[in-house]
Amino acid sequence: MTSKQMSFDREALFEAVWKEPMTKLAKRYSISDVGLRKICVALEVPVPPRGYWAKLAHGKAPARPVLPPSGVSPRYTRTCSTMEDDPALEQRVAQERARKESNPESESAARIPEKVSRKPHLETLTPVKQLRRSKAVNGAITLYGTTWADVTVSPSEVHRACLLIELFAHAVVAAGATFVETRAALPPGPSRTTRGRSGERNCIMLHAQEYVLRIREYLTQELIPRSPRRKAQSAQSEPDFEAATPQYRFLPTGRLRLSVVTTISGYEHQKIEDTSSSQVEARLPALVN
Repeated sequence: MTSKQMSFDREALFEAVWKEPMTKLAKRYSISDVGLRKICVALEVPVPPRGYWAKLAHGKAPARPVLPPSGVSPRYTRTCSTMEDDPALEQRVAQERARKESNPESESAARIPEKVSRKPHLETLTPVKQLRRSKAVNGAITLYGTTWADVTVSPSEVHRACLLIELFAHAVVAAGATFVETRAALPPGPSRTTRGRSGERNCIMLHAQEYVLRIREYLTQELIPRSPRRKAQSAQSEPDFEAATPQYRFLPTGRLRLSVVTTISGYEHQKIEDTSSSQVEARLPALVN
């Protein structure tokens, strides 16, 4: 890194700032318009007011003032740091750019497509069809143990979950994965329970390991009030545990969490989730790598 000095003359700068806009003039000096304006303040050089150039284009601009006398130094020196040229680095960058341009397929082989293709992978048909056919129970749709994807989302996020399944399938196929969809579905039960050993459920085979894609939406719970009929039945009968157990419905949040889970232990091999700055679609390649 080297340093160079730039010198500004007060009278010359005054003539320049009244001939062209500050943004264009700053580019000729290789500095920002804010930095150039600070130099004008240091040299006490009056600058055009806001809207001056628009009014000038219509012949309505105010008259240009005269440079007033000032007690400051008529010259201003600014020190700028610049990077030294590195021929070796520039050569490596040029070679890498030429390599990518000559063989673009190798760079895009493992990329995630921006949208679902019209002919999706056959492996995605089973989970997508079953997810679309599933009905919501207390505000949540759950698909567990039947395919290589376990999903728990609200009805409003079903389309997005299907899109993520398709994008994930594109990525893992490019990574060399295969899908096992010939095994019987697991028996019904709690979706968070890890049941069965390796070889007992449909899964994704990658690097001789069995995995399952898990898509979950962060859902909030809301207490379901008891109906008048149920209240009357509870009042007539003796209270028991089942009658007193509260029931809840799930409210959607739109926040999804994706994870790749091993079928043997249920360990989350990789996981990503929606954040305030980005969604899981933007970080899906990190889930596969």
